[in-house]
Amino acid sequence: MAAKSLGNNCQYKNGSSCTQAICSHSAARPIRTIQNSISARPFVPSLQVLPLPSVPIKREIINLGRATRLATYDIGVANTNCFFANGILIHNCHHTAAESAVTIYQKVAPQIHIGLTATPFRTDRMKLCFSRIIKDAGIRSLIDQGYLAPYHQYTFDFDWTPENVATVYLEGRERWGKTVGYFLTRDECDACAAIIRANGVPCKVVWANSDQEAQIAAFMRGDVPILLNMFILTEGFNAPDLQTVLVRPGSRGPTIQMVGRVLRPKPYAQVVQNSHTRWPFTRTASAERKFIMNAHGQWEERGVIGERLSAASRQALMAIPHISVDMPKYIDKHRKKPSVFGRD
Repeated sequence: MAAKSLGNNCQYKNGSSCTQAICSHSAARPIRTIQNSISARPFVPSLQVLPLPSVPIKREIINLGRATRLATYDIGVANTNCFFANGILIHNCHHTAAESAVTIYQKVAPQIHIGLTATPFRTDRMKLCFSRIIKDAGIRSLIDQGYLAPYHQYTFDFDWTPENVATVYLEGRERWGKTVGYFLTRDECDACAAIIRANGVPCKVVWANSDQEAQIAAFMRGDVPILLNMFILTEGFNAPDLQTVLVRPGSRGPTIQMVGRVLRPKPYAQVVQNSHTRWPFTRTASAERKFIMNAHGQWEERGVIGERLSAASRQALMAIPHISVDMPKYIDKHRKKPSVFGRD
């Protein structure tokens, strides 16, 4: 959430008001109207303010007037205070190359422009409206620090079709838990969902015109164990107890966004991909454990396979010195005898 151009004449819908300056960087900002419900209280270290309740109160701001002097406003979200003034704070700032974002930036003309994103790059190579990167924290580093969950990687070696994905999900349903799956088209989602429902498992397809709020609410309650979508459940979708993502083949950016849904802090997350993807997530961050599907349709841990290969290699090396090899007689007959002390 970004607080912009708040002034010293703030009237609330219930009639109360605050007569001090609130979060502004310019005295020439026009009056604006906002219809957002926020939890807020003023924090102005250098200014005398009228007393307000010490606990955050939800109010709907309907009128924001001009500012006459600089101040700071504290926007409280889920018991977390966010002090920000004199600029714009943008989440998912890789979208700032869009025309609408550029227009806002030009009209507001902030002194400070800060952006947050998990994917600070664009495949269309359009430049973002930032002069430098303050902090680039890699996903593996965030996992090691406990901000993101460690994950287990599952890879199968056949095409990403509705039939194959449905089979993988249904055969390991207890392993996967709450799951979100991704396809390229709605037809693929519908086909996969039909197979899953035919096996007695509730499944919803989230798309542009579906009742997304009801579908997600049912998923959160546990009434629906799996949601399928094209690319809707990426940015802004937050399900802390999500356990598994079925990640369709894709490039770097989409893959990171899809996998990011399941990396909310938990003991471990699960990422399922096929071997045909352009971007295995292990290229972004190493997995705690890796599994591959064998020819019998069973998951085998790659670490176990590696140990077996290493053991077989060691046995082969140990057997080499015990092999007796006789030189052919004609080579032994004409072989030059070694000299003694350099004399023939």
